[in-house]
Amino acid sequence: MRIDKTGFVSFVILCLLCAGTVAAYVYHEFAPMPEMTVEDGDTVSVWYVGRFASNGTLFDTNVYESAKQANEEYGFALKARSAYKTLDFTLGKGSMVAGFEDAVNGMKVNETKTVVIAPWEAYGNKTIPFDFDRISEFNVTETIPADQFAYLAQGAEYSVGDVFPHYTNAWNITVVSIDDAGVTFSATDAAEGWRGNIYQWWNSTMTKVDDGVIVVRHDPAVGQKFDARPSYFSPVVTYTVESMNSTNIVISYANSHKLAGEYLQFKITVAEVKKA
Repeated sequence: MRIDKTGFVSFVILCLLCAGTVAAYVYHEFAPMPEMTVEDGDTVSVWYVGRFASNGTLFDTNVYESAKQANEEYGFALKARSAYKTLDFTLGKGSMVAGFEDAVNGMKVNETKTVVIAPWEAYGNKTIPFDFDRISEFNVTETIPADQFAYLAQGAEYSVGDVFPHYTNAWNITVVSIDDAGVTFSATDAAEGWRGNIYQWWNSTMTKVDDGVIVVRHDPAVGQKFDARPSYFSPVVTYTVESMNSTNIVISYANSHKLAGEYLQFKITVAEVKKA
């Protein structure tokens, strides 16, 4: 029997093309997906179990089974199963504490990691300290716009020679000139040894008045307590003067967060990563 060589070759080529197509389909459908690593800007979904590192007690989790076990063992508050969902956040946005974000960074999907986060990488220490300069400098003479001075003078009439309280400091000022540049005034009480409450919490002393500059030393007492706001919209907190030297004052207030000062253990599992 005679074989048509042209038809045979065509048949072989067709078979090879079909085999290649099937192989490509199988690889596309069933080949393992490349592992995705969490990076800054990615949106991450995680499961976590948070415990106090000191004793292993659960303080928070989005894993129902862990919450249920803790509820049975020591009365951890258990929510409905439907409330336990992945925690979703964008890495690098600062929505999570620094230590948690650092732990998730570089993880892969389905990877589980257990880390211990120090207080300063979590919710802070039990007290929040601030450094405060013990020495302050002020100009003896100042010039401000006339409308601003009128506001600070609370609408009172003024002329050269009039005396007013300084708008922030505890000493008096005397108006020395009024012109297009504004109102110029000088510290009436500027003299070494002057004492007063520049800040309402403690006494301050003028230690030097020279070359148009007033040098003031603040004199709180170590252990002294006073109430103030950390920022304009913050609630009032009680500060304590912790320490003091010739140039610096350290004050602090209590951190009200319930996890302040705690070393925290987190078991974290990455469930999903959406690349930025």
